[in-house]
Amino acid sequence: MNYWMLSITEENFAVTRAQGFTVQGFGTRQRRKTDRMVKGDRLLFYVRGLRVFPATATIASTVFEDEEPLWTSEQGNEHFKYRVRITEDFALPDDKHLRVIEIGPRMEYVRRWPPEMWPFALMEELHLLPRKDFEFIEEEMRKLLGRPSPRPPSPDSRPQRGGFNRRGNNRGPRGGRNVQGQGEGAPVAQSPAQTPAPEGA
Repeated sequence: MNYWMLSITEENFAVTRAQGFTVQGFGTRQRRKTDRMVKGDRLLFYVRGLRVFPATATIASTVFEDEEPLWTSEQGNEHFKYRVRITEDFALPDDKHLRVIEIGPRMEYVRRWPPEMWPFALMEELHLLPRKDFEFIEEEMRKLLGRPSPRPPSPDSRPQRGGFNRRGNNRGPRGGRNVQGQGEGAPVAQSPAQTPAPEGA
């Protein structure tokens, strides 16, 4: 499964929404990427003019060609003819769109850019995102809509809050110390004094 992000104009996102989130077109320069799309892939919308994440969808078909005018472009010969069927997963109300200024800096995808330039990482039309970025953003949407999680998010889909203690040992997401040489999240052996006494002792 691939996790895609489509950077789209406000006008073209309105077209997709008016179509009931049933179909999405991509520009001719995205041909190689759209050829990789399969049923079950996920799609995140980023409205670049508003700088918000408003919706997610699931891709329901492989790519096909259709030049029926739907979306518009400054380039007169661009018809976004490479298209896939989609089904809506989350569509936030206009007043609850996730602002990228609050979400973007926490995404793994933007770390290839200098901290002051991370918004440039989102400018291209179509992106392949890490799974944990997609799950993190979708979990934020779920919270805004008040929907319970169907299952716990994968452990690496949440930003880590760890750090290093005074001895240089890595702390886990909840502040628990990990012994040097062990992987993050590995259990830490308890000393005899820490071991709970048997019940009834």
